[in-house]
Amino acid sequence: AKRIWWDRAAVFRARAAGVHQRRVLADLLGTTRGIRMLAAVRPGGTADDVRAFHDAHSWLPDRPLGAPPALSPADDFARNLELVNHLRPDVVAGFGSYVAALYRWARTRGRTIHAPRLLVHGGEQLPAADAELLEAGCGIVVRSTYQACEALRIGFECAHGGGLHLQADQIALRIADASGRTLPPGEHGRIVLSNLTNRATVLLNYAIGDAGALSEAPCACGRTLPVLASLDGRADDLVRLPNGEVAHDSVLLSRLYAVPGVVRLQLVQEDVDRFTVRVTHAGALADEELRARLAHALAGALGGRRVHAAVDIRETLESDASGKFRTVVSRLRDDGAAVRDVR
Repeated sequence: AKRIWWDRAAVFRARAAGVHQRRVLADLLGTTRGIRMLAAVRPGGTADDVRAFHDAHSWLPDRPLGAPPALSPADDFARNLELVNHLRPDVVAGFGSYVAALYRWARTRGRTIHAPRLLVHGGEQLPAADAELLEAGCGIVVRSTYQACEALRIGFECAHGGGLHLQADQIALRIADASGRTLPPGEHGRIVLSNLTNRATVLLNYAIGDAGALSEAPCACGRTLPVLASLDGRADDLVRLPNGEVAHDSVLLSRLYAVPGVVRLQLVQEDVDRFTVRVTHAGALADEELRARLAHALAGALGGRRVHAAVDIRETLESDASGKFRTVVSRLRDDGAAVRDVR
């Protein structure tokens, strides 16, 4: 664990930089007035810390009516479904994978759940299968933001979609290979950033732990900010194959979520040919058939390779201490060797 200190001026600058996101809301919703917001966050996280700072140090309160209600990943799906239906929000903001799991749970049980006009997700990677469920299945517009405790505002997705505009007044960002060499736009590598505003904890050329690629072309919206074309998730949690290639989670998870009754899952790579699939499901299949179907789907997603897949059926899948949920967990080192869990 690491502690990041922020000076007051930097926190206020980050708040001012939020004007970019407010303009996106106006583009998508036609207004920013009278919008019903619902957060999907872990109580006690960074968002609460920032709100408490503004309550203590701003001349005007952060929100005159107090903090918005929140969907907490610590609560059960039934309680949060009732909250969504009661509040009927226009916008849900926060952990997208939890929101997708909630809507998938409701669909598998035939429960009615209100669909907001917009989901703004951040703090974790949203798998393609989740985005497809929310957009195509529920009619919710999905847009992402990119932030971290090391740099409160890194990027935002505009109304056109297709990439994250980087907050160039807040951070400098480049893509690097394993040796630290800067890669050109279009090539995937590790994200390295420098915080340009915070003087309390100075971070320069800091490998934040994520992977991605810069865009080779400007966005159609006309903004001239640099664009992060792809945010691939945690650099240490990509599925690696015996030939050295990397399998993107969008392909793997889409195949696994296509198995009937799956509500939420986590793919753990124990070794190059050995996986554990942790899953919660709605009972559409018997446990043994579910295990067989998931193992077959994983092998197919990996190009028919011979792999061993253990399926761990659970009542719930927990987020980590920050409230984030890791859909893919790799126990391999950078050299491809397995890291043994000795706990």
